[in-house]
Amino acid sequence: MKILLLITTHLSLEHIAFLRRCWPPATHKSSLLREADAVVYINGHLSRNATRALAVAFPPVDRKVSYQRAAQMPRVLGGNPMRRQTGAMLGLDAADREQWWAGYDWVVRMNPDVIIRDDTFLRSAMARSDIDAIFGNCRSKPENLIVMTDFTAWRPAAVPVGAFRLPAGHTTQCGERDAWHKKPICNAERSTTAAFKGVLASGQYVLLPNAKD
Repeated sequence: MKILLLITTHLSLEHIAFLRRCWPPATHKSSLLREADAVVYINGHLSRNATRALAVAFPPVDRKVSYQRAAQMPRVLGGNPMRRQTGAMLGLDAADREQWWAGYDWVVRMNPDVIIRDDTFLRSAMARSDIDAIFGNCRSKPENLIVMTDFTAWRPAAVPVGAFRLPAGHTTQCGERDAWHKKPICNAERSTTAAFKGVLASGQYVLLPNAKD
């Protein structure tokens, strides 16, 4: 089974700390993390400290590791970038356009501050032919599912090409103060939920147990 890790980071001090301290022991314990190829989508300043943390977290060993830099982040809300929302969506948009996951059986999209301590549930779900995705739910009730973007796993073959692509002028449309919360194309969780509409309609997914946003 070929698995691709898609890591999106704005290289905050918190992300850098997790990369340096938490990822090495987690990778040591998890065969899924050790064996998966990785693409790291970076939408922050690549300082010397960040570069060292990335090298520690994602040693190539016997797998492929690549780094993709985001284009200049849009400035909104009086000059403050909404990095978390924008970065999450732009990372998936770029991966979809470039088809970074072509040839892979599964994609695991994670934030650096999400740590897999036991991959038993994930590996079991991925081995099932009737499961196309593994979601965390931002809502408390399963029937009102909003896909959590901090961690999402899916079969690329189950999602149409273009499902994650953002419309032209996306950043302009999302420049209003409340747009990031109210407009589906401006909110990472709502945008990703829409991309998975086919999988959600099929019912061929499982929810992460005890996942909380």
